[in-house]
Amino acid sequence: MHSAAGNITITIYPDDAAHFLDGKFKLARQSVPVTLPVTHACFAFAEPGYYAVALFHDENNSGHFETTMLGLPADGFGFSNNPTLYLGPPDLGKARFEARSGDNPIAIQMKYY
Repeated sequence: MHSAAGNITITIYPDDAAHFLDGKFKLARQSVPVTLPVTHACFAFAEPGYYAVALFHDENNSGHFETTMLGLPADGFGFSNNPTLYLGPPDLGKARFEARSGDNPIAIQMKYY
């Protein structure tokens, strides 16, 4: 993160491309205070399988992902697998990961415009 202000909001999505990034279909969401240089969070999955993570840096604690008047992200953001982005969010195939029994650490790099 480029500052310690605000929270990181982390959302877990199921392996369903038709509903990726649709908040109505999220499996879990939590906001955690920013800690620098690394912020940690933990989720428990009901069962092993494929999932995707999307997160954003809510510096002003607005509670939602903000964009500029041009439609560009105003908040920092990231996705599991740290996919390269081209004019929009990645598709599910680029962000999905396999969660197995036990710990499944993933590291996500925050991106800012």
